[in-house]
Amino acid sequence: MFGNTSKSIIADFTPDDIKALEDNLKVIEKAIEKNIKGLCDNEITILKSIPGIGDVYAAGIISEIGSIEFFKDNNALAKYAGLTWRKTQSGYFEAETTRMTKTGNKYLRYYLIEAVSSVKNRSPEFKEFYTRK
Repeated sequence: MFGNTSKSIIADFTPDDIKALEDNLKVIEKAIEKNIKGLCDNEITILKSIPGIGDVYAAGIISEIGSIEFFKDNNALAKYAGLTWRKTQSGYFEAETTRMTKTGNKYLRYYLIEAVSSVKNRSPEFKEFYTRK
């Protein structure tokens, strides 16, 4: 009736299809784990020490950043990732709600946002902090 929606596509998956996809995902994760060995070990280890950040997110973040030493401070990294907010002001008025700029490295922004979501879902401490914000 409405064409292929995501619900109808998912409904067409058989348990064997799902098992095959899960197996493929494991193969991909193993390949990522194998390829990051020896690359930026210190940075990868630090990122992976955060609950919810595994090989995939750590490798993605490090591959997009290169070295954290390229950035003079946190604000420079946030700007590079496009995780800054526009200033909306006129005279003495400053808006309470502003939009994220979304300029910068979209892949780094993706990995950081997904990693934050994963951390928030796995750590009660971070979930509470995220909820308060």
